[in-house]
Amino acid sequence: MTGKHFFMAKEISLYIHLPFCRRKCPYCSFFVLPYKAENEALLIEAILAHLELLRQHLLDRTLVSVYFGGGTPSVVCVDSLKLIIEKIHTLFPNPNVGVEWTIEANPEDITLDIAKSYIKMGLNRVSLGVQSFLEHELVFLGRKAKKPQSIQAIETLYQAGFANISIDLIFELMNQSIEDFEKTLQIVENLPISHLSLYNLLIEEGSSFFRKKESLEKNRPSSEEGAKMLEKAVQKLEQYGFERYEISAFCKHNLRSVHNTGYWTGREFYGIGPSAWSFIDQKRFQCVQNLSQYYNSVLKQDPLYCFSETLDFASLLNEQIGLNLRLKEGVTKERIQSEQNIQTIDRLKKRGWVGENKSHYFLTETGKLFYDSVQMELL
Repeated sequence: MTGKHFFMAKEISLYIHLPFCRRKCPYCSFFVLPYKAENEALLIEAILAHLELLRQHLLDRTLVSVYFGGGTPSVVCVDSLKLIIEKIHTLFPNPNVGVEWTIEANPEDITLDIAKSYIKMGLNRVSLGVQSFLEHELVFLGRKAKKPQSIQAIETLYQAGFANISIDLIFELMNQSIEDFEKTLQIVENLPISHLSLYNLLIEEGSSFFRKKESLEKNRPSSEEGAKMLEKAVQKLEQYGFERYEISAFCKHNLRSVHNTGYWTGREFYGIGPSAWSFIDQKRFQCVQNLSQYYNSVLKQDPLYCFSETLDFASLLNEQIGLNLRLKEGVTKERIQSEQNIQTIDRLKKRGWVGENKSHYFLTETGKLFYDSVQMELL
């Protein structure tokens, strides 16, 4: 079985990176830029040109998902988003009617008119950056929208016609108690959302938190408290009707994130926009991380990528096994081909981190707590 036959498929996703923010959150390590109308115009022109460059590469592909990420895509004007969506439609003249179109948004940007405009242009999923429903935690995280505004944004999206609304929450914040976290979880029960992504706070290089990492870490909940928070979240969310279909993701009505599931199952994708990553034909590559340079790259044929690597089949397989294990179903047994992988899985089973059924290996509840260690073993 060759690498190409194992991983290649006609399905493809697009990630559109809109890196603008009104201000950068202190925990954020992503490539973002201050929002300016002139920069938006420059970016949109470049993105449209980049999409055109991909036309020949997309002729025989089936579009599965489009994800507008950032940054804060909701600061970009509706007309600009519409231009991008119309361009994408020209690249896929016979589109799959079930395409998932997601936009990330901040609660303070959502009005009923904006939400209805999103619906009209074809967006069918919104991922809302809520992070917490407690005032002091939102202040710590540098978030502008507070609890009432976040709840109002969710209700407004639902009223406009969105049946697929996701929110992000962060836990393991400095000085956060289990009781505090439970207060945020209790708010979730009555919200008209279908999806929730749960992240523990990471302090990464490139964030303003990183500059004071040592002092901040002293106030982080212990690993035992963090594990209890996660256990409480899983318990509460399952009570509310959510399925934990991936280590950090929960959904109702089987509305899993189609786009993110592609990352965990190896679906190919093109990233459009400065700093955006792509994964095509066993190659991983990243666009240049500068707006002017990105503009020149796509309109004047300057070098477009600042990083590129080709993965050999064994490395790609090991990576995909680790990513498959993030999912509830786990990894199919047919993917565990090499003697080394068989031995690794056996070790993980003996530790109680991996279980199995007739067709799959999957993480146990204990294994989910040690996923990073599981992944390191596989790599």
